[in-house]
Amino acid sequence: MIARLIPGALSIQTGAVPDLARGPGHTVPTYKVGSQDCSPHHGRRGFACYPWTDFLDNSQALDKSAMRAMCLDRRNALSPEFREKASRQICRHVMDFFSNHALLKGVEMKGLEISAYLPIRSEVDLSDLIPQLESAGALISLPVVLSKTEIVFRRFRSGDVLQSAGFGTTGPAADAETVDPTLLLMPLAGFDTKGARIGYGAGHYDRAIERLLQKSLTPITIGIGFAAQNVPQVPAEPHDMPLAAIVTENGIMNAMDVNA
Repeated sequence: MIARLIPGALSIQTGAVPDLARGPGHTVPTYKVGSQDCSPHHGRRGFACYPWTDFLDNSQALDKSAMRAMCLDRRNALSPEFREKASRQICRHVMDFFSNHALLKGVEMKGLEISAYLPIRSEVDLSDLIPQLESAGALISLPVVLSKTEIVFRRFRSGDVLQSAGFGTTGPAADAETVDPTLLLMPLAGFDTKGARIGYGAGHYDRAIERLLQKSLTPITIGIGFAAQNVPQVPAEPHDMPLAAIVTENGIMNAMDVNA
């Protein structure tokens, strides 16, 4: 049973949002994230956060494909040295999140099913995190792409031999156990402060989450990305599944009430 987040445990953070229309060197007004009022206002698992009170620039007019490309360009522009350092910071923030927030209150890490991922291209590298989760007793799985429309999650243990897992990824072999994760650590192309996520366009995670919901399982979804991938507003589509939290090198951007 996943307990409700304690709203008071969340802090208010501020930062500048990069201006998509003018490039990564420019920003639009400061945003606020985190709130002591954690009433959801963005669908079934939406964020509790301060609404935008300042203007949104003409990046609103961008469609999701264009916004995805811009976000990935920003991520790719980060130096390898920055990505390596930021990835280590993100891994620490994820462990701190598990320790300091009530997301997993009453739930033992031992035996907890967590889906992680191995990085491709310029994604956040969770290599430092996976062994820590294993040491805490969590059970790790990795996504494997079966087709253009389906991914599954297969059991992974550090040291396992990996093979091509589709979409440029590597993952466990076909004889590895297929599992249903309780918590998903999900890579991002882009995101906004309401928990809307831009993926890579195939909808693999959306369908996987829907499949879990149809089994009466409600996974906790945590987006993993660099702060540079933040955009003012992601164009929403009916099938999009909002995230429960986002972790960047700057910390935990936001969180919401979670029930299971």
